[in-house]
Amino acid sequence: MSEVRNPPVLLVVLVALVAGAAGYFLRGLRADPAPDLGAGVERDPDEPAPKSGARREVPNDEPARTDSVEEIAPEDLEWMRGALAREKERRREAEFQDGDSGLGTLRRIDEFGADPGLLLADFESFVRPLRSAPGDVRVITVTPETINEVFSNYRRGDASRVTFEFTAGVFEPKIELRLDGGEFVTLRGQGMDATTIRAQSDLVFTQGVDNLAVEALTLDGRLRSDGLLDSRGAAAVLLRRVRCLGFDSSAGHSAALGVSARTYIAVESCEFVGGYGHSP
Repeated sequence: MSEVRNPPVLLVVLVALVAGAAGYFLRGLRADPAPDLGAGVERDPDEPAPKSGARREVPNDEPARTDSVEEIAPEDLEWMRGALAREKERRREAEFQDGDSGLGTLRRIDEFGADPGLLLADFESFVRPLRSAPGDVRVITVTPETINEVFSNYRRGDASRVTFEFTAGVFEPKIELRLDGGEFVTLRGQGMDATTIRAQSDLVFTQGVDNLAVEALTLDGRLRSDGLLDSRGAAAVLLRRVRCLGFDSSAGHSAALGVSARTYIAVESCEFVGGYGHSP
């Protein structure tokens, strides 16, 4: 049986099949034409057709802008003038002043957006609002024998511009000094190693006081796990050369400073000593 050999014909048929398959495949990959972004938008007959690839401006609902004050509606112009006046006033109130108290400084930050970074840049700037009272201040001498009587006289009272001068010794008050308002109140001892207060409650309870200072004494709160301050209202406080221990001795907040409202506090050369209590 003889074999039929015709290589040229077979080669032509194979090339045709490959070319057809390739064309079919390439047609499937061909990109769709780009959508006409102007479709559905009516065009002014007198408007020249945009060039190919040019960006078409699409109208929006924003009012036309103008640089002319005369073209602004009177009510809008009045609103703009009021807004500008209010912003000028806010900026003026947001500037710290040399005579600001601690709470006055907090007010500029909270209500007018003053920059606290200007105060936090250095300690002297931060502590400046917590200055001593200008002018005359009433000084009350406190001894271990008279502390409860003195604190009782100011319980729920306004103790503005008063300095409580503690003598050297050990004090055991039965009640806290309660300050519901007032400003420029100072509790001053004779030094951390000279004046010790063994509190049976927090040394000071306040629902609001501006520029309270506690200086040069030791608070020993081991009897009831009490601390220096229980603040329930806006307060500005300076602690200077104070030692506080025993505040962590039992239940409660177990903290040297209990703060439940906005408070401006500066602490200088103080010691807060833990580990003295029943549950350090």
